[in-house]
Amino acid sequence: MFSVLARDTGKMAQEVPQQNAALPELMINPIRFQRLVREITEQYGEFCFQSTAVHLLQTASEDYVKEVYQEGAANCEAAGRDTLQPQDMAAGVQRVSQG
Repeated sequence: MFSVLARDTGKMAQEVPQQNAALPELMINPIRFQRLVREITEQYGEFCFQSTAVHLLQTASEDYVKEVYQEGAANCEAAGRDTLQPQDMAAGVQRVSQG
């Protein structure tokens, strides 16, 4: 479909990548993340999820993990090490949780 748009109208071909660029890139396959959510919530009852709700939950979860890793890497760098250690990640979790 993209090639048809590119041949027919240059304007439409330029808009398609821009629309896709607005979506955040996810680290975890969305289908696998949805399965994980269902497995976790299964013990609390049977729930139905809208796809946008699962997508927002995945985006927020991945953002949290990224922040923890960034804080852990900063702790590691401040200590003059090249390898993340558990105490770096624990400090990262504390900093992100405190806001």
